[in-house]
Formats: sequence, C-alpha cells, structure tokens
Amino acid sequence: MCGRYTFQHAEALRQLIESLTGESYEEYFARYNVAPTQDNPVVAPAGAGRPRRHTMRWGLIPASDQAEKPKLIHVNARSEEIYGKRTFKEAVQLRRCVVPADGYYEWKRPDERTKLPHLISLRERRPFFMAGIYEEATALRPETFALLTCAPNRLMAQIHDRMPVILAAPSLTRWLHPGPISPAELASICVPYDDAAMQVWPVGAVVNSARHEVPECVVPVAPHVDPQGSFGF
Repeated sequence: MCGRYTFQHAEALRQLIESLTGESYEEYFARYNVAPTQDNPVVAPAGAGRPRRHTMRWGLIPASDQAEKPKLIHVNARSEEIYGKRTFKEAVQLRRCVVPADGYYEWKRPDERTKLPHLISLRERRPFFMAGIYEEATALRPETFALLTCAPNRLMAQIHDRMPVILAAPSLTRWLHPGPISPAELASICVPYDDAAMQVWPVGAVVNSARHEVPECVVPVAPHVDPQGSFGF
C-alpha cells in the first residue's frame, strides 16, 4: 500500500506539473508527510485538451455514498482487483488521474510490535507521478482520489508486499488519455517500477504521526539501500 508520500522540492514539483498541463502555477510549498484526508495537487485529463491540475482530497469516497460521514475512505486501490470492484470499475474507465510526488513512506514490520519507517524514492530523488483514480466533487465534499498499487519490485519486497504504481513516460501518456482502458492495458501499466532506478532509506519515528510535517521526516537514520544488494542492517 501507500499511506504517506512527499514532495520535498517545490520548484521541481511545479515544473513537473507544468510539463503536463502547459499552464503556469505559483511555486508550491514543500511537503514532508502527505497523509490521507489532506488536499493535494493532482493532474487529470480534460477532454480533448491537455491535462489540467486539480486540488483533490486523498481518500476516494464513492459517489454513491452521500452520507455526511462516509462509511469508507479508499486511500489505495489494488490494480489487480479494480475490474472486480464496483467502486473502482467505473472510475478507472472515466476518471483516471496522476499524483505527483518525489518519495513515499512504507513501514517494515520485523515483528507484530515493531514498525520501521522507510522513505522510498527514485535515484537523486527525482519527482515522479503515481497512477490514481478519482471521484467528482459533490455538495458534501471536493474531488477525492485513491492511489493504485501493484506487486512490489525486488527492492520493495524487502519492506512490504505492495507498492504504488509509478508511471514511466509511455504509461503516463496512456493513463492520461481520456476514454476506456482494457484489462490488458491496465495490467501492462500497473507493474512494479524498475528497482535499479529506486533507492530507500530508513528514517526516524517522527514520520509515524501524520501531525508531523517537518523536514526531519525525510532525514536518513542509516545508509541508503542499494537496489542490487540488500539491507544489511
């Protein structure tokens, strides 16, 4: 799964979004611990034109749930199960989006009582887009989104059994193309990202609380993990 993410470098985030939308934006604020229920920049198709930036709330709420307090908020959607769930089946056909980030957190659990936070990113902490789906705004709430997940690559498998779908250039273009997508296309897009292009660091327990939005969240507490090796600590 993916329960927290970052966009530490605000200028790089702005440039990344502008490269897709062709529109200019003011610089964003750096975020070190983005959590569910928060409002965040997201890019979604806009008919026949270029994609557009939206501000959406993380945690997809189905349009059928019109309660003031929704029964369930979907932070993630398992890509392998998306066609079998009514909540997601229509959204993946009609309401795909991409979510910018430059890192995400996952917690390794060596035993039932221990949770060890790790920050995962691309090499040089380059920004990237994660695949998402969304629901339109209602009278009760803004647009909401969920991140798609897939099986882990070899690097992530040492920490968790899921990872977000990170989109390389060809898949990114297809994901943002309006209109239906077949199960075969979906399966070809929702694959583990190349582990050789990624890196991971253990970070401090400060990130465990979503209330902590500070640079200390991303500070390594041990050397990074080589994707070609193993943790070794």
